[in-house]
Amino acid sequence: MAVVAALRDTSSEELWAQLLPAVQDGLIVAASERSAECSFFHDRIQQAAYESLEPQQRSRTHLAIGRLLREAEDTDPFEVVFQLNQGRALIEDPAERLQLSERNLEAGRKATASAANVAAMGYFDIGLELLPEEPWSACYDLTLGLHRSAGETAWVLADLDRSDALVAAAVANAETALEKR
Repeated sequence: MAVVAALRDTSSEELWAQLLPAVQDGLIVAASERSAECSFFHDRIQQAAYESLEPQQRSRTHLAIGRLLREAEDTDPFEVVFQLNQGRALIEDPAERLQLSERNLEAGRKATASAANVAAMGYFDIGLELLPEEPWSACYDLTLGLHRSAGETAWVLADLDRSDALVAAAVANAETALEKR
């Protein structure tokens, strides 16, 4: 509830008062009175609430949640990346875009280590998308890491044309003979 309260710029107590009618109607389930743990009674209720938001508002909300979670301790890094990725189109600051690209590389590598290769490819694709213009000169290590990791993962997924293109770009821009391997 703390995240929702922060998003709404209100206190947890005020938020609880606002949610109480929905709790009483059975739309939201609270673990206990004034609980910090609330959930929708059914996934369809959550889906309806989510879909009632305009797409731009959804992106703004995801981005705000991601930024709040990024600053919080003990937050699942995949949840942070998911939320920020959903709002990435609204990120204008080049440093923040670069940081999110790095987080996607990390998330992709963790997903690969867990054999979640489709998810990993999604992270690598977003990481590549977030790179600045002239990425090989602006952020060489990140760009090389994304191309190599995405190329390897595309190969595992049997997307051989994509793998070849990513690896070829990495080899063409590699600075040392060792990096060309």
